[in-house]
Amino acid sequence: MKYLYIVSLGFAATLFSGCVANHNLYYWGSYEDQIHNSYDSSGKFSPESRVIQFEAEAEKAKSKGQSLPPGFHAQLGYDYAVTDRKDLALEQFTMEKELFPESSVYMDLLINQIKPKKIVAQTNSEKPKKQG
Repeated sequence: MKYLYIVSLGFAATLFSGCVANHNLYYWGSYEDQIHNSYDSSGKFSPESRVIQFEAEAEKAKSKGQSLPPGFHAQLGYDYAVTDRKDLALEQFTMEKELFPESSVYMDLLINQIKPKKIVAQTNSEKPKKQG
């Protein structure tokens, strides 16, 4: 009986310490509120206003020496893309991909949609010759 009590006490301590341990892993700031606001259809929260807020949050995180949470750079990149700042969007998508490799597939998709397409013109001399 005493063994069961010690095991359950140890399990409970491990469970509760795991919930608290990663609280300050990332600087969340108002990130979650900004994401919630991005779904507001009233037009009150424009992509431009979110960019300003996200940039301020990034500065706060930097000054505190904390990392930004997963999705932060992706959302900022999306807002840059919507406001036609594609070079900054590419920068943020690439950063998200580097910091969180599990997002690579989705970030590659977004990067490929924004990158300018290279059009290679084929001249007559470069065309493959028919055999036979």
